[in-house]
Amino acid sequence: MTTPNPDAVLDPCKWRRSRLAVAIAAAAAAPPAAPEDGGATGDGQPRRVLEEVIVTATRRSASVQDVTVSVRAMTDDALAEAGAQSFDKYVQFLPNVVGAGNGPGKKELYIRGSATEQSGVTVSTQQGSAPGVALYVDEQPVSFGGRNLDYYAADLERIEVLAGPQGTLFGASSQSGNVRLITNKPDPSGFEARMQGRYSVTRGGSPGAGVEAVLNVPVADALAVRAVVYSDTEGGWIDNVPATFTPSAEVTDRNSAGYGPRLGEADSVVSARNDSLVKDNWNDVTWRGGRLSLLYDLSENWSALMQHTAQTLATEGVFIMDPNLARRHASAAFAPEFNRDEFALTAWTLEGRLAGLDAVYAGGRLSRQVDSVVDYTHYNAGGGYVTYYLCSGNLYDATDPNNCYDPTKQFIDDTSTARDTHELRFSTNPGRRWRLLAGAYMNESETKHIGDYTDAAVNRAHGEHISNFYNDDSGDGFMLGNVALRTPGVNSVGPRGPTVTFFNDFTRGEEELAFFGEIALDLNE
Repeated sequence: MTTPNPDAVLDPCKWRRSRLAVAIAAAAAAPPAAPEDGGATGDGQPRRVLEEVIVTATRRSASVQDVTVSVRAMTDDALAEAGAQSFDKYVQFLPNVVGAGNGPGKKELYIRGSATEQSGVTVSTQQGSAPGVALYVDEQPVSFGGRNLDYYAADLERIEVLAGPQGTLFGASSQSGNVRLITNKPDPSGFEARMQGRYSVTRGGSPGAGVEAVLNVPVADALAVRAVVYSDTEGGWIDNVPATFTPSAEVTDRNSAGYGPRLGEADSVVSARNDSLVKDNWNDVTWRGGRLSLLYDLSENWSALMQHTAQTLATEGVFIMDPNLARRHASAAFAPEFNRDEFALTAWTLEGRLAGLDAVYAGGRLSRQVDSVVDYTHYNAGGGYVTYYLCSGNLYDATDPNNCYDPTKQFIDDTSTARDTHELRFSTNPGRRWRLLAGAYMNESETKHIGDYTDAAVNRAHGEHISNFYNDDSGDGFMLGNVALRTPGVNSVGPRGPTVTFFNDFTRGEEELAFFGEIALDLNE
């Protein structure tokens, strides 16, 4: 095996980022050393040497130059220089890492182009696919398919990127690699207080501003508390422009062919307009949250760490542009899109020595609540299902006109997830010629999802409901149970309203138990 070359990240041909990204990578990999550390060059200038960067890629603390896996680390100085606090920003500066999706809180991670097949956000909860790249905060996995946790990078020590399969030590969702966010821990050696703010201007968009404050207090020689709070708003830059959407009469006509009346003079296809939603720079995003940590040295060999993080992410508008519109950086949405993403992460770690072995127990609980509305109007553009979402006539009765109403639709998402994780591992002295690491991991999670596909424009004035009838090929048709019977769901309370045309309502549980181990032997120096 070969040791990764820290200078490789400085090659702009291999890492095709901006000059700023290359400069940040250089700051992360090789910051200047003090003159007495590196001596002086022939012209009297201080010699630059590589600063040792400690990583935990192998579940042990080791220098990045001594780790025999592909790992890159972006330090806190590099993060600060780049102003990369949000998920979208710091992913841009991680080599071989790409974040794809349609907005904050709705992104997937990819390393070296490898990925599992993911569907849109509207079905990411129920599709069941796990991501191919794991996201960790310290010892806790926080990966979600299609909706990775948008953890704000406040008071981080570093970000580690492990490329390639990491299933041996990091388990599920690590087939393509692992991204680890390592937080700064409480420091009993000294008091620290700092605050920083930022203000940004976006050309053609709204301004943004943020503030972050950190406080580290040594309570005693063996006890320290660290707290960080932050609030950051990024201004929008996508305009929602005036638009009209008219469903295809040909598609609607084709769906009713052979079952009932074809669209004629008595029937109509209504267009949707978004006049009430026209707005410039409407895709604002705001992060607010904080983290409280407590570190207690129980004895010379044992220490305990408790951390609690709470964060709220709020977005308005859409983060996808339509290239067919005349205006640049524009969208044409017909429903008031927004996303509210809240999480609370409580984690605890107990470390020490037991029978000559290094022992670590790490546990945590993650609770997440997502409430969002997604424009679904363009779903009416085609397919064999459009009539059932758009029109109300009985397709079996030629005397009943197939009236088609305002096509404005929206998807309302209410998803909550609770995840409990526990890991216990033991390892020998990393300085030995032979080394052993072994442990066990347990994960239990439960997701409750309610997803209602609704008629955003109320058509009840017509005395009818969209999708009153479904086709079961019997020749009789049948009423949609949600409308005729007002069927309650698994997690919903009471019957659904008359504007719901389709819904998903379920609870999904997952349980994992894994054992892992690794043996290493140095054959020579």
